[in-house]
Amino acid sequence: MSGPNKDSIVETNIENVSPTFYKEWSFWFVVIYLLFIVIYTALFIRSDGKNFMLSSNELGDFLAGSFAPLAFLFLYLGYKQQGIELKQNTKALIMQAEELKISNATLKQQVYEMQKSVEAQQNMFLLAEKQFESVLQEKEYQSLPRLSLSGTNLIKNIEYSNIKNSFYLVFINLNIPIKFIKITSQVWSMTINSTLEVRQILNIDEMKPTDVTKIKFYTLSYQKNPIFKDEVIKVEFSDLENNTYCYSYTLEENEKFVYFNKIE
Repeated sequence: MSGPNKDSIVETNIENVSPTFYKEWSFWFVVIYLLFIVIYTALFIRSDGKNFMLSSNELGDFLAGSFAPLAFLFLYLGYKQQGIELKQNTKALIMQAEELKISNATLKQQVYEMQKSVEAQQNMFLLAEKQFESVLQEKEYQSLPRLSLSGTNLIKNIEYSNIKNSFYLVFINLNIPIKFIKITSQVWSMTINSTLEVRQILNIDEMKPTDVTKIKFYTLSYQKNPIFKDEVIKVEFSDLENNTYCYSYTLEENEKFVYFNKIE
């Protein structure tokens, strides 16, 4: 964007400068015309014949006839001056229009830059909001108890034993301390020691972070419940602030291993 043309400003300034009055042709016209009237009157007075005073009407006619050309001259000069002023006003209006156009373009550019700035700030705000939500989610995830359950050494249809099926659950507490742990199964019995009985609820007092507990899962020979058929293992516990949790898992066998799939 550029300002008004320098040449036009110089030209306007030159036009606005009025020439010295004695250099104007109208000045010399008036001087010469008045001299003509004075000389003519003087010659008329010095001419032969009788001189007498003019009546009011005759004097009026004389003055009207003498100064009528000057009146028309000043009328013409008045119209000419008005034309010059109108021309100058027109140029001034054109310059104002150009300045308004430039100002309008500047304002548009400023609005565009402000819009870009607002969009950038909105993007920064959205990014900060996502980062904040991510931090909150991570913090929440870290604050929730996390457990690891995996089964090994799966043996099925054991003969000549009071145990028909068995595997070992490796139960790991991954982060915060938990207490009052209760594991429930509708099919499997559980034990931590060597005692074998139908005990489908197992209680553990507490587990610290990274504690590992190995639990034997088994079914007795006289039990008729089918295994790995839509059964659910429930793990209920509390944290140190007495918030209670209940995680449910389905069991999936894979050769010698048992997968505990958490139900979300």
